[in-house]
Amino acid sequence: MPASATGATRRHTIAVVDPYVVLTARPSIQAHLIMGALQAEGLRVRLDRDGLGSVYGLDSGKFATKVLVAADDFDAARALLTEIESARS
Repeated sequence: MPASATGATRRHTIAVVDPYVVLTARPSIQAHLIMGALQAEGLRVRLDRDGLGSVYGLDSGKFATKVLVAADDFDAARALLTEIESARS
């Protein structure tokens, strides 16, 4: 039975996704560690890895895993990454 016949209306919800920007590109293991640290601080983050790199085990240069953060979280993410890197030294 069509929705209009039952009195119900269809509603389509469109999710607005914040744009993500590249914070850094690292080997996969490092990228996952960075992602975990950023998520622990409540920042929105995701990883992007080239499919060819995944298949052939390439993990540096243009095949490095990109760490993407929400555009409005970029400054906080950059500050945290800088803090993490300075603590390693």
